[in-house]
Amino acid sequence: MEKFDRLAGEKGLILRRDMSDVVISLADEAGLGGVGEGTCGGLIFAALSHWKWQWAVLDSQTLSYLHGISPRFDTAEEAERWITYAAK
Repeated sequence: MEKFDRLAGEKGLILRRDMSDVVISLADEAGLGGVGEGTCGGLIFAALSHWKWQWAVLDSQTLSYLHGISPRFDTAEEAERWITYAAK
């Protein structure tokens, strides 16, 4: 599971920052403001995503949640299927 980057704590859990380029590209296509330098993307499980799995744009320095770009999912596997389909 070397592709996973786990950061636990009060912010929740952040996974799959290796998909950052895909997340940022999808956010840019959706016209979300504030996406660009200083941001990254990842799969999160946190209070701001209502303790569901969600692909989101994050601040690169603090990993703070900026924008959700996907629906919220009950499982990480569902979120993985969504990003695979959305990236095509």
